[in-house]
Amino acid sequence: MTTVIPFSRLFAAIVLTGLSLFAASATAATVSYTLYMTEKDKTIIIPLASTNYTRTFWVEGYTTTSGAIPDVGGVTMTANEGDTVNITLINQTTQAHDFLIQGTSVPRASVAAGATRTVTFTAPAAGNYIYYDPLVDSRTTAENRAAGMAGALVVYPVGQVPGASGNLWSNGPSYTSDFTWVLSDFDKRWNAAAKTNTAAPKPYKATYAFINGDFGTHSMHNLKTSPIPMVGDTVAIRLINVGMIAHPVHFHGYHGAAFRVNNQQQTRVVEKDVVDVPPMATVDLIFHIDQKGLYIVHDHTGMMVTQDGIYAEGMIAMFDVCKKHGGLVSGDPYCPVHTIGVPGGWGGSWGR
Repeated sequence: MTTVIPFSRLFAAIVLTGLSLFAASATAATVSYTLYMTEKDKTIIIPLASTNYTRTFWVEGYTTTSGAIPDVGGVTMTANEGDTVNITLINQTTQAHDFLIQGTSVPRASVAAGATRTVTFTAPAAGNYIYYDPLVDSRTTAENRAAGMAGALVVYPVGQVPGASGNLWSNGPSYTSDFTWVLSDFDKRWNAAAKTNTAAPKPYKATYAFINGDFGTHSMHNLKTSPIPMVGDTVAIRLINVGMIAHPVHFHGYHGAAFRVNNQQQTRVVEKDVVDVPPMATVDLIFHIDQKGLYIVHDHTGMMVTQDGIYAEGMIAMFDVCKKHGGLVSGDPYCPVHTIGVPGGWGGSWGR
């Protein structure tokens, strides 16, 4: 998965922090994206002890590079409330695809094979939005979304940028850093059917699972996914499920406060350590980091912490609240030196 932050937003952030010599105010900008719709085989390498396993599967989806393999989980686009957003869609596949942004008034767009179309709209209220192809492939009888035609658009309050401190909505719950987790899954049989244009076997059975297109021990050390906070920080996690099945995400060590579900502010905020995210749903969580440790996050569905049955290499991440507190120290009750598990991966403190 690729996350794109428009240059205009970065420049605005610099201006707003007072680093510019010119007077400025938080005004709407024009942000532009180009999404290539592509379809190709993708090969992943699954490391397990001293052996590397490879798996190859067909993906149809979006990327920011012409002719490239689609990004698993799509391209995560960002904007601020009120921005003018231009999305140019270039269809490099062999079939027509539609483009729809769930929960908005943006008109549905159809893009024929080989065609280009630009969608222009005003960014909606701060929140998380899923864009996808709602069409059902007449040959596979499966939703195009199942092969990967989906991604996320995250809209921030005016003046805020991804990864920095901010609020979930204007004057809403605050955080010191935020992370977007796009959850996705594939049924390898459905992806194979999409490649050969044959009927997909029913029912759907997910065999691959990803957070931001990443997985397993690598995802645990991916700075775009796994936070490295300090005690006293507040971390926002935006869960966006573009997959075909629900994902119950289990957080070790901390409970997250669910302030917003499907962009609806919650009047009764519940703290949870297992958060069920249905397909095409979003949940905004804020975690108060109150103790050191290495805390695993994983899908509570057993099959989803595997990749095609290889454990534990599926939907996994980690909160590392050791690194900025001196790292792993022998005898430390919260951040001990690893004595079990995969070096640099599993092991260490699992916390309370």
